[in-house]
Amino acid sequence: MLSDKSNVINIDAWKKGIKENGFSEYIKVLSFTDLVNESQGLIEKLGNDCQDADIIKKSKMIMNEFKNRLEKESKSLANTVNDLTNFFD
Repeated sequence: MLSDKSNVINIDAWKKGIKENGFSEYIKVLSFTDLVNESQGLIEKLGNDCQDADIIKKSKMIMNEFKNRLEKESKSLANTVNDLTNFFD
């Protein structure tokens, strides 16, 4: 048995990290139209169950991606999206 557990991680935490990082990377490569479509799907899911923590996290990630993309075009629009993102907190 290992006495030093410094290199041991919780498998559930690892899976959660992979899932979140995977979604984050996924939305970064989407075109703007595909990002809008993805967000519409999440809006429908939020309408059905707005208490689902996974859907809320994904919604925040998408909102942050919108904010990051809009910062290049319009700082005021990016600030508006940021304010909407903070609404979820």
